[in-house]
Amino acid sequence: MLKYYLEQINKINVNSTNSEINKILKKNLNWKGSLDLRDTSITFLPKGLKVGGFLNLYNTKITSLPKGLKVGGSLDLSNTKITSLPSDLKVGGNLNLNNTGFKGGFRFAKIRPKGVKGEIII
Repeated sequence: MLKYYLEQINKINVNSTNSEINKILKKNLNWKGSLDLRDTSITFLPKGLKVGGFLNLYNTKITSLPKGLKVGGSLDLSNTKITSLPSDLKVGGNLNLNNTGFKGGFRFAKIRPKGVKGEIII
């Protein structure tokens, strides 16, 4: 099983297209480890994606997150155009919203989303 996931991760790199990445993710909606998609061309994630470790979306063209997204570790959305978060988002670690289009700002940090266990970085 570990070998399979390593093969899948190795298929994703900065040159991967959005459709290639999503094809892999749709087949693996329950991603066991961490998922580092920073600097890739990805623009959306499949609905119901669950990542066991961290999810790094730094410097991607992501503008929204799907309903049902669960991240066991930290979620890095820094340097993206994210403007809102799904109400059912679950993050087991920190949530990094630094340098995003998020409009919740500091008010959002005081109104902690129920699904975020770690720190919120704005």
